[in-house]
Amino acid sequence: MKRVLVDTNILLDGFKINSGYKYVVLSHVNRELDKHKVHGDGELKYKSRNAVRFIENNIDNFEFDIKDYNVTFDNSFDNNYTDNKIIQACLDNGYSLCTHDLLLKQKARMYGIELVEANEAENKETYTGVRELTFNDEQMSVIYEQPQLNLYDLKKNEYLLIKNRIGEYVDKFKWNGEQLVPVKWKKVSTRFFGDVKARNKRQELLFDLLQDKNITVKACFGRFGSGKDYCMITHAVSMLENGLTDKIVFCRNQIPLQNAPESGFRKGDNFDKMIEFAMPLADAVGGVEILRYMVEKGQVELQDLSRIRGRDIKNSILYVTEFQNNSSEHARLLLGRVGENSQLWLNGDIRQTDREIFIHNSGIETIKKLAGNELYGQVTLDKTERSKTASLAELI
Repeated sequence: MKRVLVDTNILLDGFKINSGYKYVVLSHVNRELDKHKVHGDGELKYKSRNAVRFIENNIDNFEFDIKDYNVTFDNSFDNNYTDNKIIQACLDNGYSLCTHDLLLKQKARMYGIELVEANEAENKETYTGVRELTFNDEQMSVIYEQPQLNLYDLKKNEYLLIKNRIGEYVDKFKWNGEQLVPVKWKKVSTRFFGDVKARNKRQELLFDLLQDKNITVKACFGRFGSGKDYCMITHAVSMLENGLTDKIVFCRNQIPLQNAPESGFRKGDNFDKMIEFAMPLADAVGGVEILRYMVEKGQVELQDLSRIRGRDIKNSILYVTEFQNNSSEHARLLLGRVGENSQLWLNGDIRQTDREIFIHNSGIETIKKLAGNELYGQVTLDKTERSKTASLAELI
């Protein structure tokens, strides 16, 4: 039976068990999972608990290697670096290796270690637009001295977040198709919110994406409370107030919350029918009446997805929220509405899908097929910023 050493990132992301393999867990992996359960952010704690439960539920498919390996395969390598210990364990025991870490994969290939890919069929978050890697000093120097080398197989407009060995963020870049360029972003201002700044590293990447004039399809996905609408709407309103766009076309597929009864027929004009779905935009401009005024002045349009076919939307931001409740056909329809000098902005959370049909026919997964196109950019947010109380939802 093939013995496959599984890296921590594989267990955190989850995979489908292959009954023909025996999965090996090193002692350092157990220590990392334990550390993440206590000191990680909300999602990391959640993933770590799931990983421990996954191992326990499939214990017959796992074995544990508790040896603390000394690196002997190359004396120039750091003995305290976890990746080197993994390589040593594979060489000593004939393990195959399963990891998402591209740097570790490259080193494994150098030493003839067989790589086994995890089954990602169940993983809906395939492309995130952001790659996080941990570098040592030598790897960092390559980034700065040879930024034209795409050693990590980044797609165009994909971001790279770099951490040091103790997990601290030390730098951030974007692959522009020719080289790694430093991420630069600036605060935005609106009349109602005043100055708005990014609150974490991934929001900084999102600010950079939203401020990139060359990218016309901008997607932000991620958990509830991570700032998707907050960051995107404040940018859209700021562009409107500064004359950088003529109009915000706020579009949504009016799918009610899963297992919640619909409130029935709504009286009134289009504004009255759409306003409950457009409250994130109303909050950003100072309230419902201000939003009504902006609609009357032609600065904002509230558009139901069912009535957007045939439109040619020019000089506008076509802003689509709750995109997880859209199909592949909807994704193509929305892209086809983007006219001259317009952009398509999308956000959503695939874990908050309210109809099963959108799980099997996902607009989010369809739009990700544009990854690597020069006109497409994506950032996936992973940290709840709404409040400490809101972050409790990740624990249940």
